[in-house]
Amino acid sequence: TCTDIDECADTTAACGTGAHTCTESNDDGGIAVTSWECACLDGAEGGGSETACTPCAAGTAGTGGSCAACDAGYYQDTAGQSSCIACTAGRAMDPLNTGSAAASDCAECVAGTYSAASTASTACIDCAAGTYSTTAETDDPSVCIDCIAGKYVETTGSDDEGDCISCGVGKYSDTEGAADANLVADGKPPDGTA
Repeated sequence: TCTDIDECADTTAACGTGAHTCTESNDDGGIAVTSWECACLDGAEGGGSETACTPCAAGTAGTGGSCAACDAGYYQDTAGQSSCIACTAGRAMDPLNTGSAAASDCAECVAGTYSAASTASTACIDCAAGTYSTTAETDDPSVCIDCIAGKYVETTGSDDEGDCISCGVGKYSDTEGAADANLVADGKPPDGTA
C-alpha cells in the first residue's frame, strides 16, 4: 500500500507489463494514496490491486489481463503477444496441438495432399482415389490431377502420375479420375469396342 502520490508513482515498475493507476482517498482535507493497481496491457496477464502484470508466455496470447493457449492451427513463438499466428496455406497442425510455441509445428502438406483451409489448418487432406498430385505445400484441391481414361488409382494421397495404372486384360476405365477398373462383360466394354 502506498502512503503518498510520489510513492505510488514509484510503483510503476512494479506493474511490469501493464498500465499503472493510483487510488486516492481524501481524509480531513489531505490527499492520501491508499493503493495502487495494475491494468495489464494486451499480451500480459495478472494485474489488479497491487499485483504485477506478467507477459503471456510463448504459445499463448492475451488481452484484457488474461492469456490463453493458442488454438490448434496457430502458434506464438514470442512472449508478450496479444494474438497467435496462423499456420500458412499448405501447412497444417495436429488438431490436438494447442499452445504451440513454434512455427515448425505447422507441418508441410506433402505432395498428394493439400491443406483443409487457406490458413490455420488442422489437417492435410489426401487427393481422392483416381487422382494424384506432385505439388506440396498448397491449399488448392485443384492440384489433384485425374488419372487419364484407361488408367486408375485405388488409393488416396497419390503423389506420382506413375501411381495411375493401366486397367489390364479384361478390365477397362472409360472415364478420367477412375478409382478402379471395370470388368469387361461378355468380352466387350459397354461401348461395344474390343
